[in-house]
Amino acid sequence: MKTTDLAKVRNTLWAAADELRANSKLTPVQYRNPVLGLVFLAYAENRFEAVRGEIEATASARNPATIADYKAKSVLYVPAESRLSYLNDLPEGDDIGKAVDEAIKAIEAANPELKDILPRGYQKLEPELDLLSAWR
Repeated sequence: MKTTDLAKVRNTLWAAADELRANSKLTPVQYRNPVLGLVFLAYAENRFEAVRGEIEATASARNPATIADYKAKSVLYVPAESRLSYLNDLPEGDDIGKAVDEAIKAIEAANPELKDILPRGYQKLEPELDLLSAWR
């Protein structure tokens, strides 16, 4: 994800938060974690992609890139299903809340130091409050 894409994500998330504040029954406390969780996914993917080319360029069939290679660069390993770009490309009608919760679980599995730290509960949001819909 490019820096310009990250700025677009940030602006879109703020607009989504404004929409939630104005047009939903949720309080800011209720939608704060989901919005911040998506900001985290965007940031983590941006950092991951910044070093991915370098790490994969030094990898080989005998010595493939590992999670440790990313951690050596002070970057979280972001599995494909945890990337905001992947979530954004899910087909209409998919359970986005479930996909985001699964993305968070996959990041925690790849980065055990984050276990039980990242926000959850995206499935609890009303389906019409699809926070990713603005990117489609």
